[in-house]
Amino acid sequence: MNTQSMLASFYLIFKVKEMQFGVTAAIVQEIVRLPEISPLEEAPVYIQGLVNLRGKVMPVLDLNLRLGGQRTHPYRLTDALLILRRKDKLLGIIINEALGMVELPPDSVEPAPGFEEEGITKPHLLNMVAKTNDGLTMLLDQAQLFRFAPIEALSPELIEGLGTIEDEPPEDEAQEAVKRYPFFHGMTAEEKQAFRERSQQLQKNLVSEDLQNAIPLAVIRLAGESLAVEMEVTEGFASITGLTPIPCCPPHIMGSTNLRGDSLTVVDVRELLNIPHTKHETPENIIIIRCANYFLGVAIDEVVDVIHVRPESINKVPDTIDVLDRSYLKGMATYKKEMLALVDLPTLLAKPELTVHEEP
Repeated sequence: MNTQSMLASFYLIFKVKEMQFGVTAAIVQEIVRLPEISPLEEAPVYIQGLVNLRGKVMPVLDLNLRLGGQRTHPYRLTDALLILRRKDKLLGIIINEALGMVELPPDSVEPAPGFEEEGITKPHLLNMVAKTNDGLTMLLDQAQLFRFAPIEALSPELIEGLGTIEDEPPEDEAQEAVKRYPFFHGMTAEEKQAFRERSQQLQKNLVSEDLQNAIPLAVIRLAGESLAVEMEVTEGFASITGLTPIPCCPPHIMGSTNLRGDSLTVVDVRELLNIPHTKHETPENIIIIRCANYFLGVAIDEVVDVIHVRPESINKVPDTIDVLDRSYLKGMATYKKEMLALVDLPTLLAKPELTVHEEP
């Protein structure tokens, strides 16, 4: 099976000024409500300033300005801050709306048109474009996103003092076509207070929210149960578009489906995990799991979210769990107000009766 042809890349899709953008999910750390941003002198005009993120100073980029636009209205309380991590660097991007994680099959993505300047084609921030049902989504080049003048180490006193800025731009800059407006420009007193409170909350060094060593988990639903699967063993998600029965296989083997030209065996794990269900309930999606040197599709109802949890926050499976087969559970994780069973799908799918090798 050609692994690359069946993999779909995951992107966080968001909006800025009614334009739709995407960034690879691999560098997304979190999304928070937009806080107050402190100015940084001599930074590029599209770097709005700095934010104190739990003791770490992070530059904040205004994508609209980065792409040559102008700031035509104040920032709003409904705006958000998308926080990205690349290696040991953090970057915040001001966004208007987060639309969620989506999978983009390779055949839906193509290079964005290149434009030459004096005979030289320069690297672009928008290097790829994805064709989706909602139109075109411009995909951001992560290397270009983080390519700006580095911010030198700041003193603890300066970090603690982030947040005090002037309300109006200097008079000699007021008529410039592109201005470095102060963050609070054009805001009401109530809005300024709300942004300041967000900033103060974000400055708190909350160890429980430190995602540096967090484990990414896919939250899925299956027959009414909320489960978690490690993204490390997950190769993608897809819809079930048709199943071809496989002769002489146990009932757990639902059949084979064509996934972008490759044959993928689909398994129903509900009975294997002792999850109650009726015959009329048929999962419509699959999560693709890597098992040694082959792949299997596990039928699920839906993918709910992708979350990050710290290893120490994963609890032991309590003795009160009697619905799921405990032998295939690695622990329990918290998602919002739910407790998720972390399922060890590779171990479950390694059972001899579930191993089906097919030639493409």
